[in-house]
Amino acid sequence: MGIARPQEKISDFTISADGHFDVSAADCRFSGQLVQYAATAVFEARAEATGASCKYTAPLLGLVTPLSVIDGKARLAFQLDTADDVQTAVFVVNKQ
Repeated sequence: MGIARPQEKISDFTISADGHFDVSAADCRFSGQLVQYAATAVFEARAEATGASCKYTAPLLGLVTPLSVIDGKARLAFQLDTADDVQTAVFVVNKQ
C-alpha cells in the first residue's frame, strides 16, 4: 500500500450482520465497526489495526461507499484515516 507501490491483495474479509468487519492487508489485521450514515448507502467506519509488522499506530476513521452491485455482489471502497491525517488505509473489496 502506498504511492508508487504495487497493489496488495487483502484476505479474510468479513462483515457481520451487525456491521463488525475484519480484514487482513499489508501486514495488518483491521478490525472495526460500520454504522450506516443517515438513510444512505454510505457507512461510517472505525477500525483498529494490529500486527507485528503493521505500520498503523492509531485508530482509523472514515467512510465505506458502495462502488457497484453486479448480480447481487457488492463492491465497496474503504477510506480510513487517522485523526491527524498522517496515515491512510484505502482498499476496495468485491464479494466473491
